[in-house]
Amino acid sequence: MNIRLPNFRKKEEVNAKLENERLLVDCRHCGNVPSIYGTVCIRCIVSHIVRTGEPERILLRTSRDTEFVGDTVEIMNRLARADALTYSLSSGKKCSSCPCEPSGIIRKSWERFPETDTDASRAVLKDREPEDRECETCMMATYRCLEQLDYAMKDAERFAARSSFTLTDV
Repeated sequence: MNIRLPNFRKKEEVNAKLENERLLVDCRHCGNVPSIYGTVCIRCIVSHIVRTGEPERILLRTSRDTEFVGDTVEIMNRLARADALTYSLSSGKKCSSCPCEPSGIIRKSWERFPETDTDASRAVLKDREPEDRECETCMMATYRCLEQLDYAMKDAERFAARSSFTLTDV
């Protein structure tokens, strides 16, 4: 399965596919320097994982391929699970004009990645009274999604701290 996503800097596309539990991301035509730690690359990789499924390994294809396994891939998978929650929250017709519209609330939290602004999203939810039972259920699901996003981000921060310590200790 080939997935084509628009590049964030150039008009060219980044291709990716899941093959034998390995996510192959073709970065050769991307305008960014491929790095599993760069915010643009993380968003790209996470988007590919959401679309293709969770890999055991991630290979960034460039003139010099780089493969990642273990904790790095697990963190990307956790971030993808949090991101996938955005797509699982359904919005009805009346939700589209609501400031608490679930996918909009979650997307706003991702806009400042790696800093997630879930507090601002929670404030929007707290300032709004649900109109009916359906709105209340929707708002509770959005709160749970924000909690899971927070958890995924804390995992990523812990991983980054561990990696940094290991690298400077060598």
